[in-house]
Amino acid sequence: MTFVLGIDGGQTSTRAAVADLQGRVLARAQAGPWDDLSTEEKRQRCRGVLEELLRQIGAQLPLGAIRHAALGLTGAQRGPSAVESWMRERLPGVVSLAIHHDTQSNFRGADPYGNPGVLVIAGGGSIAWGLDGAGREAFAGGYGYLLGDAGSGYELGRQAVRAVLEASQRLAPDTRLTQALLAHLGLGQPWDLRLAFYDGRLERQRVAGLLPVVARVAGEGDRMAQHILREGGAALAGLAGAVMRQLEFWDPPVYPTGGVFRVDVLREAFIQALARLAPKAEVRLPRLEPLGGALVLALEQAGPIHPGQIASLEGALGYDT
Repeated sequence: MTFVLGIDGGQTSTRAAVADLQGRVLARAQAGPWDDLSTEEKRQRCRGVLEELLRQIGAQLPLGAIRHAALGLTGAQRGPSAVESWMRERLPGVVSLAIHHDTQSNFRGADPYGNPGVLVIAGGGSIAWGLDGAGREAFAGGYGYLLGDAGSGYELGRQAVRAVLEASQRLAPDTRLTQALLAHLGLGQPWDLRLAFYDGRLERQRVAGLLPVVARVAGEGDRMAQHILREGGAALAGLAGAVMRQLEFWDPPVYPTGGVFRVDVLREAFIQALARLAPKAEVRLPRLEPLGGALVLALEQAGPIHPGQIASLEGALGYDT
């Protein structure tokens, strides 16, 4: 009995799944967001996330049967040895364990066979990554929320908050975002948004969580909400274009992935802007969710990937539009 474990750690949540060598998913788990391990507090929080995932998995099947594991983690360039140590403590039977940046698990979800292409991730953060036919890699964005992740959930939420503040001071037109955000957050007046932003009530995940409100208001015809989303889509296309320029790769498949792309207005703006930047590029849907990509990386450690495994993974973790 040999199992493989895949973990996808993002800024919104961290998910895990276990599959057999045929790619049949046998167990799943979900815990809190992953962080960059830059401080002891963050390291302990992330260790707690892994402990919770393995606790949930262990309630469904024996952890000792897991032989191969692959983790796709945001900020994986920090502290990989600590993560490996934590995992090996809990998985005594593991033979191979690999820690990847989440671009890799997302990319192998988009194309399980790892063919050349460009990936654009837009969730709590944003980044574009590409691989050309010569094996060269490039990326654009990924600056983090303090410097600005273009088109990310956090950035779109932040812009919505700013639009409300500017409208209240007649620096910008009135917008339905005002009442929508205040009602959603249980606040009384626009300036309360500014106070909540700085006193910690509007922390990072909560700001990113404003995106569904922005999308709803845009669907009701609000011009400011629509503008924010369209500009976000264009900015994400710009990241893809930057990767293509670095690689001089002008006709790649381009895979948009992440919760931000589920917003119709933004996704359409992304496609239109990309068509202007790179008319020969082809936008394609990923085949698997990022968690499926992590399982592909784990299965690859056990042997060559074959279509039957991918078909099984698609049945359980196919990309849901």
